[in-house]
Amino acid sequence: NQGPSWPLFRLPVKPIRRPENPPPSVNADECRCHDAANTVLLVLGIMFSVVFIATIAIVGLAVWGYLMWKTRKIRKTMREQAPIGNLIEGEAVVVDVRASDTFLPERRPEE
Repeated sequence: NQGPSWPLFRLPVKPIRRPENPPPSVNADECRCHDAANTVLLVLGIMFSVVFIATIAIVGLAVWGYLMWKTRKIRKTMREQAPIGNLIEGEAVVVDVRASDTFLPERRPEE
């Protein structure tokens, strides 16, 4: 007795038959036509995006210029009324505070 042989079971497999009348394949002329159409669509898409971005930039510059023009009097008035005498300029110094500094109250010894 040598045991079961491998494989233990076989799946029923039907052979693949080629159709007698295969569907027509794409010929080279149709393929070139599709390539040309895809290229035209790509170029049109790039052109549209460039025009769109340029339009956004021009509108943004126009809005910025309009705001600068409308606020010119306010900005001039604010420059003229800047507080000259009330402005305090200086530097800040960070001081490291430790327990051994003299200005801290000393601890009383516990009795």
